[in-house]
Amino acid sequence: MWWLVVVSLCVVAVTGERKKLPAELKVCKRNDPNVNECVKQAIQDAIPRFKDGVPDLGIEQLDPFFLGDIALDKKKHDGSPVDIDLSWNDVVITGIKSA
Repeated sequence: MWWLVVVSLCVVAVTGERKKLPAELKVCKRNDPNVNECVKQAIQDAIPRFKDGVPDLGIEQLDPFFLGDIALDKKKHDGSPVDIDLSWNDVVITGIKSA
């Protein structure tokens, strides 16, 4: 679920424009003693709003979410005890709205 936050923040940052968040999105304060729970709840509450996209913020629909090609290449000589070489093509993530 954390990747949804990362992707959303990246999309907003890439647009380069300062936009006002929709009123229905919860904003968490950094000094809140329960900030982790607040962020978790804010993400869960935002999923229904973001699944179809938010044109006002330049965010396209997230369900289905098209990632295209992904490659993961981790070699032993990088200091890792594991040698991994994975690739996925035409990745589509669905079911975000029911997460």
